[in-house]
Amino acid sequence: MKKAVFLIIIFHIFLGCDGGLFDNKDDRPEDISLIDGMVIAGKFVPKPQYPQLNGVTAYSYNNMWTFSYDDEFRTNPRVLCASANGEDIYLGGGYASGQNGYWKNGNFIEIDNVQFGFVRDILFSNTVMFAVADVENWYTQIIRNAGVYLFSFQSGNDELLEIKRCGELTDAGCIVLNGKDILVGGRIAGAPAYWDKDEIHNMSITDRESISGMILTMAVYEDDVYAGGIVLDHDDNPLCGYWKNSEWVPLETPVGGYVQSISVNDDGLFVGIKYDSNKKSGYWFNDIWYDLDDPYGNYFSMTSMAVDGTDVYVSGYSAIWDESVSEANECRGGYFKNSEWNELSSEVAGEEYEYFYPAEIIVK
Repeated sequence: MKKAVFLIIIFHIFLGCDGGLFDNKDDRPEDISLIDGMVIAGKFVPKPQYPQLNGVTAYSYNNMWTFSYDDEFRTNPRVLCASANGEDIYLGGGYASGQNGYWKNGNFIEIDNVQFGFVRDILFSNTVMFAVADVENWYTQIIRNAGVYLFSFQSGNDELLEIKRCGELTDAGCIVLNGKDILVGGRIAGAPAYWDKDEIHNMSITDRESISGMILTMAVYEDDVYAGGIVLDHDDNPLCGYWKNSEWVPLETPVGGYVQSISVNDDGLFVGIKYDSNKKSGYWFNDIWYDLDDPYGNYFSMTSMAVDGTDVYVSGYSAIWDESVSEANECRGGYFKNSEWNELSSEVAGEEYEYFYPAEIIVK
């Protein structure tokens, strides 16, 4: 099993001192997370009720499946994100048994000495891979501190280059590039916020006394920064909308929804929404609302959204919910391309792992 090796020379970076890998703006990253085709990543589980069950990590790259052979030696893999560098496919997450790291082409690479946290998002820039992770316990002789950390790895050989704490963020939701700077969305003490070059941006809504929640998704287009996620008022009522350059933009429909994914390109703004206690999903394309009709049961739960031109890809799972026992008795994972549903066959994982829960879809 590969492991990313900690270097003592990063001690001053780890403590959050000035100086680092990209102090010179000319050396800062440009996004190269590009592949040809489509990747959808997640895990197969033996029962439909709980995607947190022990299972098998897997991804489909242009309909060719790859499974992780490391999962049988650990407990409960969790896949939270996917990214690509050329034809190398990376999945972020970790194991309930304590290992924090990522899968590269199906092989798990553990971040040494980091335990009880999960890699939440990954992106590639130039020759560097960036991963943002929640860390609950850090076992080293240097420091022991919980929080959100940005890891920099050498692309190709997975050598750990730098570790930097993302200010006072307590939980991470996403990572995105703004020009040549890195933004990390998440929350601080239960309230939505994002980190930008050692500066924290606390999100607010003008006519609300206080809000809680978490930034789950961000996008940057030209000079504009978009952020969305779970937002609740002081009575814990959900507020559906997003921030554009820290200004709140409410979305009137659907009631009780929150932003799962946000994307913007030359064709416009795309906002993926989950609503009705996560049992329904849809998206805004500019000013037009598109409901994603449940293909099988009585709810469809979105897990991610990707956009290619005006084509919208939404991963998620459909389930028949049994209210008498408060659990699903049938579940099918797959994705929508615009309004067309595509189920991902469970036959590829064998009879033992019948149900697939997708975590993220990426397209080019």
